[in-house]
Amino acid sequence: MDELGALVPKRLFGDPSGISPDASMLLGLIDDRSPVTDLAALLGAGVEQIAPLISELEVRGLIDLGRPRPGGLERSSGAELLEQGVARRELQRGPTPPPEAPVQELEEVIDLPEDLQREITEVAQRVVSSDPYVVLGCEPGSPRETLRSVYHAGIRRYHPDRYFGKQLGPYKAQLERIFKRLTTAYEALENSLGASERASRAAARSSAPPVDIPKPPKAPHVAQPPGVSSRPPPGVSSRPPPGASSRPPVSGSRDSEARRRALARKFSSAGMRRVSVPPAKPTEEVRHAARDSMRRLQAERARDPRARLQRYLQTADEAERESDLISARNAVKIAVSIDPDNSALAERLQHLEQAVAVKHADEYIQRGQVAERQGQWAEAAQFYEKASLGRPNNGQLLERAAMCLLNTDVNQAIRLAKSAVLMAPQRASHRVILAKAYLAANMKKSALGEYERAKELEPSDRSVRELGKALGKR
Repeated sequence: MDELGALVPKRLFGDPSGISPDASMLLGLIDDRSPVTDLAALLGAGVEQIAPLISELEVRGLIDLGRPRPGGLERSSGAELLEQGVARRELQRGPTPPPEAPVQELEEVIDLPEDLQREITEVAQRVVSSDPYVVLGCEPGSPRETLRSVYHAGIRRYHPDRYFGKQLGPYKAQLERIFKRLTTAYEALENSLGASERASRAAARSSAPPVDIPKPPKAPHVAQPPGVSSRPPPGVSSRPPPGASSRPPVSGSRDSEARRRALARKFSSAGMRRVSVPPAKPTEEVRHAARDSMRRLQAERARDPRARLQRYLQTADEAERESDLISARNAVKIAVSIDPDNSALAERLQHLEQAVAVKHADEYIQRGQVAERQGQWAEAAQFYEKASLGRPNNGQLLERAAMCLLNTDVNQAIRLAKSAVLMAPQRASHRVILAKAYLAANMKKSALGEYERAKELEPSDRSVRELGKALGKR
């Protein structure tokens, strides 16, 4: 293990699909300069624990340790494999002229400056922490305004869409992971601080001394002269006439309410023009803060994981007692990341996810509709899928999510449409969406199969007929 710990893995540009999640996380930390011992320290594990992950990446041809491959076979580059194939053909066919020029491997072009590459790698290492303050790069106990400004600055700089059209290579996965971790950490802190403020306000209200409000003095009693009655004469009623009201007119409040509703419709419309503000370049203070966050991350990793686990479980218990399900879910999610083999924690997290989805299903649907009107298809699909967890018998939410992803992420659209079909196999619209997703993925045979099933269910449906025309059926 000492020999393995001293080796410095070099990253190769192979196909990382199919590797385990832990190996994918380790692959994102490799920077061609850090030895295996440093990589193990960043993951909070020992060299012997990440040795299987190193072997997996080495066998898949994703890293090079400068040693023979497992099994006694040396790693061969593309040029060496070509020479071996030429040698085998020479033995079979006889002597052949040598190739004109050796085949050289093409280096992957990355359209990012070197300082930005180093910065992204440092931030990707920082956001692995289970402490949301460390993930955001803020001091513990920072006010909500500081957290909000740091979070928005981070997502503006590290959002994957900011580098659309550029060759990112392995940094694309790191940017996506940074964006997700920043959002999760900010939501956890926002919910936790909001619950604390609500609790403090409730305690202040309960402990406030009562206020004595003096009563207005009674009007003096005026005695009526003899023979004069205080009652109205017969036939005259003291009540206001029909249609009249004793209350003052409220036309001003109604006008202001109408104006507020009009402004809400205006600013929630899909045609609102967006103004993009270019993110500020990182200063030396920002880089210094990132290095401090990295040091805090290493100190956090060195702590006793059991104490951190108990702290987050205590936070989850307090949030559940206050009916703050989102804060409880986020705390349990961090606890599961600390102890991933704990089946009781995983079951508790699943229960909280279901409870949050049931409670906020209507809100998720509304946010999905707003995102869909604004053309944010991935966010809309995500909200619809969250809402489906709270309404497990509603396949139309999954169908809507699949429709949002037809032109952006076909694989996810197929997955969501399949789930909708499994939920309601006798609904033709689910099968039409699944067929469209297959057709977008150039899987015409599967699309024809779903079209035939939808036609058997509802042959006169308009969407079924349009799908048949797209498939060349009459």
